[in-house]
Amino acid sequence: QNLFDIKFVREGKLSPGFQAKAKENHCFTVHLQAFDKKGNEVSKSRVLEFEIDLSDDHTEGKSHAEVNTLKTEMRDIVVWGLTRIVTEVRSSKYYLGEDGRTHRRKNPVRKLRVI
Repeated sequence: QNLFDIKFVREGKLSPGFQAKAKENHCFTVHLQAFDKKGNEVSKSRVLEFEIDLSDDHTEGKSHAEVNTLKTEMRDIVVWGLTRIVTEVRSSKYYLGEDGRTHRRKNPVRKLRVI
């Protein structure tokens, strides 16, 4: 099983997955990099796309700078949450396999030498 780490976060609508009506300053992408059990980078990577949609209740009476600060805080909360999830999954003894069932993590098989 490959585990993913957050490689970087990029602001803006640079990914083709965003809708055309999405605003440039409302979008950000989180780029994930896969690592094998030994900690080496694997060519597999993922991109998660997010769009921040603030209702008029939150933006009413606030300046443009305050709204941008609020969006930055929301982005940071999402990244913080994903980081916590990755940390929790790495420390867990169980994982969800490709077959949809839970499996227990096992230590790698050790080859013993004959003395």
